Amino acid sequence: MTTFYQKTLSKSSGYVSEMNLIEIISYFATSLFGKNTEEDIVWDIAKNCIGRLGLEDCVIYLFDNKQENLLQKAAYGPKNPVNFEIYQPIVIPKGKGIVGTVAKTGKAEVIENTSNDARYIVDDECRLSEITVPIIYNGEILGVIDSEHPQKAFFKDWHLRTLTAIANLCANKISGVRMQERLHEKEQKLAVYLEKIDALKTQKQGFRLPVSSTEGTHFFPIEEIIRLEADRNYTVLYLTEKRKFVSAKTLKEYETTLTNHQFLRVHKSHLVNQKHIVSLSPSRESLILKDTSEVEISRRKKEEVREHLGI
Repeated sequence: MTTFYQKTLSKSSGYVSEMNLIEIISYFATSLFGKNTEEDIVWDIAKNCIGRLGLEDCVIYLFDNKQENLLQKAAYGPKNPVNFEIYQPIVIPKGKGIVGTVAKTGKAEVIENTSNDARYIVDDECRLSEITVPIIYNGEILGVIDSEHPQKAFFKDWHLRTLTAIANLCANKISGVRMQERLHEKEQKLAVYLEKIDALKTQKQGFRLPVSSTEGTHFFPIEEIIRLEADRNYTVLYLTEKRKFVSAKTLKEYETTLTNHQFLRVHKSHLVNQKHIVSLSPSRESLILKDTSEVEISRRKKEEVREHLGI
């Protein structure tokens, strides 16, 4: 039985109907369905699809990360002797050769006689015809599909139309894969960020302030510290249940540690735990705390305190 592709190949040097082109493109679209990596996409097009069009050679190039050079990513024909490997892959700078020119201009080219084109770059062997089609998505050139043939003027209009449609399918698939990869990277970064936040929360919740005195070092849970008050070179800690403790450290030393635990410097002599603030005094010049103590807000700190408390 003669297959559709055998019929197509028998016409490869002549006319191919619009219906045949539609069937070819449908085959490519179906073949690409389920391909979820760039490598799978380009190899499927080069190795499993292009060969069905009766082409002897095809190489798919994609840009490197800096968009400066074109890298051979997949091939069909002599450049692909075994499995998914490329024989002696070459790198083509953007703008150099026919491939590089198409990658720069975004315009497909069909060369009937490469011996008359000074741009032609010999890869594995010299061939006389070349067709190069850009892979473009939303105006961005991702790479090119390039095919050569030993006969002069081998490539016809239907080759150009077919390869252009295939390049569009390739561009859409590659763009979709890259979008998914970027989304996955963002999700991973967000997960790491959330883990760090959770770790900090856990660290803060379990944090206990070390306070040294002549009696040794004591560790006070943050939630038990209502406020700290400077007393010359000492600091007095006012704790829940009306407890009080004197430390040999200055208030400034404690401020550096406690500002990360929602403590607010409201006066040169006072550091207050925001969780223990109950209200403002009627004059709005001081804070009322849970232990009923009243702490003055210095004139210099008023704006900062109001901003922190949202008043």
